[in-house]
Amino acid sequence: TTTLATTSSLQSSPTSDNEFTGFGNTGFLILAGGTGSRMKASMPKQFLTLRSCPVLHYSLHLFLEKIPAYCAANGLTPPAQVVLVMDPKYQPEYQYIVDAYGGKLAFANPGVERQGSVENGLN
Repeated sequence: TTTLATTSSLQSSPTSDNEFTGFGNTGFLILAGGTGSRMKASMPKQFLTLRSCPVLHYSLHLFLEKIPAYCAANGLTPPAQVVLVMDPKYQPEYQYIVDAYGGKLAFANPGVERQGSVENGLN
């Protein structure tokens, strides 16, 4: 699972260009559209279990729970949205998670190659 954030919209204080004040309208992409073909696994690697939990769930927890909680505790603006780039055949299994975050999490379909997945996630 890979993430991407653009830094051009990260917020800085008007008094200091180096002081981070939050994510502003910056969001994150979680690229979970791969097939795992190079691993020769029975399923894509983002769904493989690591310490009793699918690898993808660690990224979802980080970007949807831990980072927003840190921002709230420190007076920072949280990320605006997380986009989960995922093969449509797996999306029904994750729809309940998307629904639980009321617009903070959305699906995008993967591209043929990684750059297509990034483009789809940004659109």
